[in-house]
Amino acid sequence: MATIPVDAVRLPVTIERGARGGPSYRTNVTILDGGYEVTQINWSQARWVGTIGYGIAERDSYFELIEFFRARRGKARGFLFKDWSDYSVVGGTIGTGDGVETVFQLVKVYDDTVFPYTRTITRPVNGTVTVYVAGVPTAATINYTTGTVTFSGPNTPVAAAAVTADFEFDVPMRFDTDAISVQLEWAEAGRIPNLPIIEVRE
Repeated sequence: MATIPVDAVRLPVTIERGARGGPSYRTNVTILDGGYEVTQINWSQARWVGTIGYGIAERDSYFELIEFFRARRGKARGFLFKDWSDYSVVGGTIGTGDGVETVFQLVKVYDDTVFPYTRTITRPVNGTVTVYVAGVPTAATINYTTGTVTFSGPNTPVAAAAVTADFEFDVPMRFDTDAISVQLEWAEAGRIPNLPIIEVRE
């Protein structure tokens, strides 16, 4: 399946400041006779949905936004976004060794006593990943566009060895609009509108 290309460039902090949003699901609710309800989960993984925009900004900030928006061609290309409310994992379990498997996927597990949630991480931040086998830091190859961890040779996790990782991660996003309108308030400042953004599934 063809997917939207995601450029390995993070939304500048000056633009990102003031972003609003969070995880979103798509669920159908059917009301039966007697008022009982049945739900159907259409998305097994949540998507981050929100807006960026923060009122009046200095000239350099809105020029930076226009430049970034043009480079992404509106909705056409994705970018990386740091969700400051949820961007790191410490000691996260990513698998258990069996002496054969060499490739593991970075994930973040959100603990719940009834229905825990596992989030696939595809965009770890370069330089932040440390991988452990049985609690010992172990060399591995990190793919920063898929979030896979690959061991080789003697570093292959042995049977029953816990494979864990510390890392930070970005969220692949895109603008959810093809149009942008900046209102000039005066020569050196303009009003940046709320621009919708949405997570790109990878």
